Amino acid sequence: MKVAVYVNLLEQEYQLAFYKAFQSRAAQLSLDTVCIQQERLDGFSQGEGICPSSSFLSVDGAVFLSSSLMSTSEIPLAEALKSKFPGIPLVSAGIMLPGIKSVMIRTKESMRQLMSHLLYGHGYRKFIYVGGHEWHKDNILRKAVFTESIEEARKKVPGIEAAYLHAEFNEYTGMQALEGYIKENPEFIPDVIVCANDTTAIGVQKVLRVQGNPLWQSCALTGFDDIKEAGEDGARLTTIRQPLSLLGVFAAESIYKMLTHGQVEDVVKISSSLVIRSSCGCPIAFSRQSEAGWSAAGGLQGRLENYISRMQHSQIVAEMLERYVSHFGQSLNQADSISAVVDKLKAFLAAVEMQDFYLLLFGETGSLPETAFLTYQKEAGEESFFGTDRKVSLKEFFSSPRFSSKGNACRSIIYYFMSGQERLGMMVYKDDHVIHSQMCNCGIFLAGAFDRIRTLEKEKKANQILEAEVQKRTKELVQTNQKLVEEAEKRIQVEAQVLKIGELERKRFSMDLHDDICQRLAGISMMCAGLASQNEKLAELSGLIDETLRRTRQYAHDSFPMELNSLGLEKAIGNLCDAVQRQSYGKTKVSYSWSLRSDPDLGEDRNRNEINVYRIIQEALNNSVRHAKASQIDVSVSETDDLLAVTVHDNGAGNPDINFPPEDGGQEGNVKMGVGLQSMHYRADQLGADFRIVSSRDGGTSVILSWKKG
Repeated sequence: MKVAVYVNLLEQEYQLAFYKAFQSRAAQLSLDTVCIQQERLDGFSQGEGICPSSSFLSVDGAVFLSSSLMSTSEIPLAEALKSKFPGIPLVSAGIMLPGIKSVMIRTKESMRQLMSHLLYGHGYRKFIYVGGHEWHKDNILRKAVFTESIEEARKKVPGIEAAYLHAEFNEYTGMQALEGYIKENPEFIPDVIVCANDTTAIGVQKVLRVQGNPLWQSCALTGFDDIKEAGEDGARLTTIRQPLSLLGVFAAESIYKMLTHGQVEDVVKISSSLVIRSSCGCPIAFSRQSEAGWSAAGGLQGRLENYISRMQHSQIVAEMLERYVSHFGQSLNQADSISAVVDKLKAFLAAVEMQDFYLLLFGETGSLPETAFLTYQKEAGEESFFGTDRKVSLKEFFSSPRFSSKGNACRSIIYYFMSGQERLGMMVYKDDHVIHSQMCNCGIFLAGAFDRIRTLEKEKKANQILEAEVQKRTKELVQTNQKLVEEAEKRIQVEAQVLKIGELERKRFSMDLHDDICQRLAGISMMCAGLASQNEKLAELSGLIDETLRRTRQYAHDSFPMELNSLGLEKAIGNLCDAVQRQSYGKTKVSYSWSLRSDPDLGEDRNRNEINVYRIIQEALNNSVRHAKASQIDVSVSETDDLLAVTVHDNGAGNPDINFPPEDGGQEGNVKMGVGLQSMHYRADQLGADFRIVSSRDGGTSVILSWKKG
């Protein structure tokens, strides 16, 4: 038969004393036990309710150390527990739960005896009570007896004062509570401090020892529970002895009787007792019970020597185990993977001679899962590391023969790895070596390491996702850029085709003007010249026709420079410059220089590119004459080792608004470009050339066209 035992944490002496006695008696009764830590009876976990492990543990009965599992008793637990554990016997230890068989310790009378001893035996008049959670049943009971005793004493002895503090039944919060009180109330120095448990009293005692005021240092102190540390030389606490061993034994016997159909009382009550030591102000070294026991056993001296010997041995073992745990915790700081953590864990388990151990890790989940990764196991000394290769059902895992007795009763412990209220996994071990405090510390270190590694893996995964997104986006940008390049090439091709069509139309128009209109005008002019002697008006008409003919031929030439094909680019540009100067009637001088060593390399479509260069120069000259009113224009075609360059510079009225590219990082769309400037820009794109316009009010305007050779 297998019994589940639910406690909070086995590192606390109160719970450990109960569990040791329980499992010892359970082994005598041939009961297999599995102890579950860190599961509460008052809804601790996120939506999991009470005892979530019941979903995968198959047991014949369950025992709850309710005093460690509940913050308050004001909740109906009986029906909830019966629903969670249907059809099996249940026992509550430490707190009576109506509807469930309970084993509890009577403490009310012992607490009254303690208060009577302090009030009337010592005559103390100033009290401080340091309790646990205000709503915890044990605290409520002990505080009530404390308050009742104070009120009764005030009726007899006026002037008794009392202050109330609350901690959380542990050493650290007890220290915090008293330190805060001393800072806020330095004048109220009590005669005695009454603590709701021994662990809190030990923390309070540490605070009293470091106070500079001797009145605080000499303050009397009492505890409750009589844990092992309470009787040691450093504490010597006067306290209430709760027979935790009997609590564990009676709980084991009660569940056994219920499993074997025996009769069990609804509530089994065990008496507590007052243990007086020196902390309350009594001048005695040992408790009366201990002295009597040692004397009856054959002499105080011999028993004392034996006691000291056992204490020294226990201290040596404890210090050795603490060193192992400390070294283990330090070594985990360097572990950056699950396998590295397991390597450190192996060394620790070997040091503490742990033969049976299982490490299970959960995936991403907000609640206790049905499956887990059996990452590492050690069975009878044989070790196996599985990483994330072996996924197991928790129900099947805990139902396996490894957790059943093989002659001797099997005793297993479950400890969860917690990150806040989230469970990362669990360790399961056999408790043959009874080093539960050290294993709790081991679990804390492992939980921290797993949480850190999980965070690192999340960051790594997030970085990988980010890198993948960057690569994807980069690929998309490359593809988009490629499309833009292709679209740009298509646009250039379309523009080239448009320009080509435009030039063909210009050529056709030019030829029509030259071959048709000009010939007709020439004929009319000749006829008028022949009749001019007969009529003066005809002579005047002939002159107008000759002027019209000249201009028409110029328009035809300007529409398409026919000499490009016959004379080449150099001569065509020269003729263009001469024509501009001639047409200005001497108002504008145009200089022209061509310093190329050979014909320029204008690419595969030479004719198109020559026309583009010619048109850019033609437009620049036209702008210099018409808009800038320039008196001097310099046109040059030059080269360097790598570049060809065409420059048209004038001394006319400049305009900074047409500078291209725009100055000071402005947008190209803000440049004031007319149709002519846009045409120059488009034609430069067709050439693949760099196109610039530099213009100022006083410096004139320069149009610069440059492109790489070849």
